[in-house]
Amino acid sequence: CQRKNLSISFTSPINNSLQSKNNKKLTMVELATPSENQAEVILIGCGCPLRGMGWYHAVQMLGNECPSAKLCHIVEPWFLGGGADGPGGPEF
Repeated sequence: CQRKNLSISFTSPINNSLQSKNNKKLTMVELATPSENQAEVILIGCGCPLRGMGWYHAVQMLGNECPSAKLCHIVEPWFLGGGADGPGGPEF
């Protein structure tokens, strides 16, 4: 399995955390790589944006509010599948 280095940018309140200390934009691989002091987190079923508890915890990890955890992957089968057109799907 090969990983591609892709640039990423978000429009969100946590956007400042997506740059390194030398103002270099981080790649997706750099963003999703835990340090030796962090647990790699895979969030399954994060739920509806701004309402789901999983979503809330994802935002906490992306904002470095839990320094021992690194959000590396999100699996959302409902909103990226059968629930995409239902309530919460468009927000996701």
